[in-house]
Amino acid sequence: MYNVGDRVWWAKCGTIEVKEPCCVCFGKLTVTLILGNGDEVVLPCDYCRHGLNLPTGYTAVYRFVAEPIEVVIHSVSIVTTSNSLRKRSTIEYNHKNCILYPDIVFDTLEEATQKCAEIIEAKELEEINKPKHKQLKSYSWNAGYHMKLVERAEHDMEYHSKMAVLCKERSRL
Repeated sequence: MYNVGDRVWWAKCGTIEVKEPCCVCFGKLTVTLILGNGDEVVLPCDYCRHGLNLPTGYTAVYRFVAEPIEVVIHSVSIVTTSNSLRKRSTIEYNHKNCILYPDIVFDTLEEATQKCAEIIEAKELEEINKPKHKQLKSYSWNAGYHMKLVERAEHDMEYHSKMAVLCKERSRL
């Protein structure tokens, strides 16, 4: 059991927003349009712009991560619950506004790193073991659904590849 003020390693996991450079303006915030008469017009990038805001030069992608972080325990709580059959106590450590349960708090970086690896492996297994899009539908329905999306994605990829080539060709005229 840890006390207030102890430094511990937290096997923190969750989704984070990762900012990647815009795939259209490559972070430059503008694109150049070449008109049919050869005039060049510099325009703000619409791909990385949101609503009426200015372009940001990046797009946001959310990724699942697990990484050990050294934290200081600010408070310790013991929560006791009971029902007619048994009484149960749970220890909760608090760091700022986060509740840390004993199974994700460790003395060493190595232990926390190992737990992070286990969490990532469990998350990957969870994804593999949940191939259904609609859990209440049968596997054959879900297989048909996924096959339809593959077909649609292949069609979209072919169409958008042609449109990208066409746009590039026309922008050089």
